[in-house]
Amino acid sequence: MRVRPRPRVASRLALPLAIAALVGPPGRTEPLASLVPLRLQAPLSSAAHDGDAVRAISITSPLAAGAGVPAGCTIRGVARLDQGLGRTLDRTALRVSFTEVVDRDGTVHVVRGSIATIDNARESMSGDGAIIGLEPLRAMPSRLETVLLLVAHAHPLLMATAAGVRLADREVDRPGIHLAAGTEVAAALTRSDQAPLSCAPVVPVVTASADVREALDGTAVRSTTDDGQVEADWVNLAVVGAEPAIREAFASAGWTTAAQTSVRADTRTFLALATHHGYREGPVSGLRLDGARPAMVYQKQNNTFAKRHHIRLWSTSRRIGGRAVWLAAATHDIGVEFSSVKKHFTHRIDGAIDDERAKVAGDLALTGAVDGVMLLERAAIPAESRNAAGDAVVTDGRLAIVTFRTSGAPAQ
Repeated sequence: MRVRPRPRVASRLALPLAIAALVGPPGRTEPLASLVPLRLQAPLSSAAHDGDAVRAISITSPLAAGAGVPAGCTIRGVARLDQGLGRTLDRTALRVSFTEVVDRDGTVHVVRGSIATIDNARESMSGDGAIIGLEPLRAMPSRLETVLLLVAHAHPLLMATAAGVRLADREVDRPGIHLAAGTEVAAALTRSDQAPLSCAPVVPVVTASADVREALDGTAVRSTTDDGQVEADWVNLAVVGAEPAIREAFASAGWTTAAQTSVRADTRTFLALATHHGYREGPVSGLRLDGARPAMVYQKQNNTFAKRHHIRLWSTSRRIGGRAVWLAAATHDIGVEFSSVKKHFTHRIDGAIDDERAKVAGDLALTGAVDGVMLLERAAIPAESRNAAGDAVVTDGRLAIVTFRTSGAPAQ
């Protein structure tokens, strides 16, 4: 493959936030209180025809306050290439314009807006709502390079060197934008009417009752590293239900299991990072709760291994309403780096772990398998702390308890 020099593009895009494009004429529309989380129902690609339809579903968590669009509503719009911005940046640029929200009974509500963020994406966003593709990508490593990486894995110093060195500088054509069905985004929307919206069945959120507090009294609140020496992630969720139902719900919500840590997994991790590709079964570090390893580990990625949601669930002997209780720690990985101390790659997390608590609860609730969410106050949890990697963590300390419906119980 021929090496082609390309001009560097400035990393900062001096593009203003075009609020006027979202709010519309004065007095005609009202901006929603916050960004609306959505899940694409069909692929979104720059290779498609200009003006192709875009369809998504709102995935608002029952724990999200002031949400403008409830979970389960259909959001429709169109996608168009931005040729001018694309030429300026020497990258692919794609815009999505949302125009309609459809509620549970089929009523269409007019909206205006666009994608504001893409969850766990290698692509970036311009300030005025355009999706910006990557700079020209290097080709995947050759067979020889892969072998050399395996050899480097045997010596931490070589692996550290490899982590800081670009692979062969072979370039391919300017990458297109290809977001698979299931990709999650957040949209900035305005509505031209304020009629109530009703879409998915409502999952109630209540304060944990006395019997629930008693059932969870004395349970572990924080995991440790695999060697038990360092405190790690806080337990921020509990799941109440049978293991098969839990596994089915996570799979239905688009979560995948994680691979075991190994030489092969570490090498695939490096290749995914070096070439800006995803690794849907990428391993997570070993954490323990009360000395036990997790019974279930799930993650949700998009198209890059550097960013992902992940959760570990530990089994307990506790019961609520006769159903098994699983304690869980959920965090959002937002970057990755090579640790010269631990001699392997480690993720950095978003310290706002309450957001991840809400995200998991929302994903499970939208499957229809959940009958409620409870919140349990825990005074002993500090508002600010640090995890095992040294990342700052902030939380209100509450435990979200997601209860699954008993077998055969219908969603309301």
